[in-house]
Amino acid sequence: MKSMDSDQIERLLEDITLIKTAINRNKPLLRQVFNPARFRWFMLIAGFSIIGFSLLIYLLMGRYGGFSSIPPSLRYLLYAAIAADLVLLQVWKLKRFSVSVKKIDQGLTLGWFFREIYSGRIMHLFVPLIVLVVFFSIFFFVHDIPYYIVPAISIGYGLLSNFVGTMLEIRYSLIVGYWFMITGVITVVFSSIPGPIALCMTLGCGLLVFSFAGFLGSGSKEGD
Repeated sequence: MKSMDSDQIERLLEDITLIKTAINRNKPLLRQVFNPARFRWFMLIAGFSIIGFSLLIYLLMGRYGGFSSIPPSLRYLLYAAIAADLVLLQVWKLKRFSVSVKKIDQGLTLGWFFREIYSGRIMHLFVPLIVLVVFFSIFFFVHDIPYYIVPAISIGYGLLSNFVGTMLEIRYSLIVGYWFMITGVITVVFSSIPGPIALCMTLGCGLLVFSFAGFLGSGSKEGD
């Protein structure tokens, strides 16, 4: 293998320095934006939504003998309810980000937040992970093994949470990140766990852990 010359090493060090500069420049502000206390109610409702829909699907599967055996009209109603819930949660999340940014400084905007956290070089850390999760999700779906979509999303979300926790020094994000990764691996190893229950364990309970961390840390100085 060809070794790196001094110019390549120097360029690499410059790129690393630029990434660190982009992160450190607004770290105090970004830590306040990502403070779990600001999102505790959102994460609580999102977690219960995932758990609620998962358990409902699990009960319907038990009653009708499988997901495909659920009457079409009931399945379409379930799809519509899940889609509406996702849209409302996304709108609420963006609203929470906007309020969080405004509480820090009235002059700041949501556009500033996205430009800072998703700046050019930092995007090279986010995009490959997101693309990888999407790829594996599509791969598992096409090959008729949709069960593994859940652990793929959980592990990917865990890595993302750990990256944010490490980057901004938010310990609660690290705790939640490890929850997503560990439960994701568990559901891969023990693939006999029903899909809806696996979804409860990974994403549903993970969001509740994040919410509880927000409630517990709301009086602390972290992220303030």
